[in-house]
Amino acid sequence: MALDPEITLSGESLEAWRDFARSLREVRGSPRTIQSYGEAVAQLQRWLNDHEDRRPVLLADRRDISGYLETCPSATTARNRHSALRSFYKFCAAEDICEVSPMVKVRAPAAEYNVPEVVSDERLRALLAACAGRDFASLRDSAIIRIWCEPGSPRCSEMAGLELADVDMAEDSVTIRYGKNRRTRIIAMSPATARAVSRYRRARAAHPRAAETEAMWLGPKGGLNRSGLGQMLARRAEAAGIGHVHPHQLRHTAFADFDKATGGHTNAEMALFGWSNPAMCHHYGRSLREASALATARDLNRGNRLAAR
Repeated sequence: MALDPEITLSGESLEAWRDFARSLREVRGSPRTIQSYGEAVAQLQRWLNDHEDRRPVLLADRRDISGYLETCPSATTARNRHSALRSFYKFCAAEDICEVSPMVKVRAPAAEYNVPEVVSDERLRALLAACAGRDFASLRDSAIIRIWCEPGSPRCSEMAGLELADVDMAEDSVTIRYGKNRRTRIIAMSPATARAVSRYRRARAAHPRAAETEAMWLGPKGGLNRSGLGQMLARRAEAAGIGHVHPHQLRHTAFADFDKATGGHTNAEMALFGWSNPAMCHHYGRSLREASALATARDLNRGNRLAAR
């Protein structure tokens, strides 16, 4: 459950958090990053309230933080919380808010590695078929899903942040202006995707909320957020009878196609998908490489070559 540090913290701990948040905004940290860091600090405070007689986070020690991290629901969550708390306490130590960071000897939890699942073309066609229709929601959802399937596929937060001006129908492109670490990049739309987006834009112009917001994707109450996009995709996947599909799967799938087409051109992949670390290319491409390796191993037929004659 997400917690708000403005509600959970108090006194010097709250002032420390506010200064830390200001420092993140100063370097143009994204709102999502600041929210995530705030949740980590607030979650630690709640754990301290339950286990350490309401000790404030500024007095937490290494043992407290290790105990808190052990309660995280997954290794990935624990690593994210560890990173957020490390940044928070490093800031506090640098600003003389606390004497030394309690994170100095707290090791990051081991990484949890799951091979990303790629969605087959057959399932994707069924997903798009579930959006067939001329009603507003069908036109919108078809356009969103098609953009998610293009090379450079936006993250869910990036899709939610798109505005009308970010979609260039003269160049058939989408500009991601608020990507991770504030990286701007451009995604090309294929003709079929551009046609779907054009149909949606005509429908959007007649939407009762159209004049209230520049958000590209509209729902009954205004712009769709990350949660609304995820729920939409889950509903469409269920209607298509293809099992659960989440937005990041479509991003993984778009990468797998691009990786195969370019022969693993890491620099191009990093630029198109908005990464600064080539390790992400390896992570995203793992399922494709494993499938390719397995097919090659089967074709090799080493066992048959070694059979008795």
